[in-house]
Amino acid sequence: MKKMIRLGLAALWLASAWAQAQPSGNQAPDVGAGQKRAAVCFACHNADGISKIPGTPHLAGQERSYLENALRAYRDGQTRQNPTMNPMAKPLSDRDIVNIAAYYSSLARSGQGQK
Repeated sequence: MKKMIRLGLAALWLASAWAQAQPSGNQAPDVGAGQKRAAVCFACHNADGISKIPGTPHLAGQERSYLENALRAYRDGQTRQNPTMNPMAKPLSDRDIVNIAAYYSSLARSGQGQK
């Protein structure tokens, strides 16, 4: 009987440890999907992430988490307000934001100064 209880407890412990080790549903970013979804961003930020428009930031090589947070803030429109970025970010899903941020963060920064 004690052996059965120990086996049951061990199985319960293993099941619990396995469940905690599973990913929480977050998929790895898809850089290719991010590039496709970011096509509308190219007009200002360029496909290489180096803007040619004065006052428009370079996105190439930026930290992914920074880009994600910035896009969410533009989408939500509470903490970041910009007449161009708010409507551009509004239709983005959380998945789009992760992928776009992964795309721009994967690009090499230019030797030019970052904006």
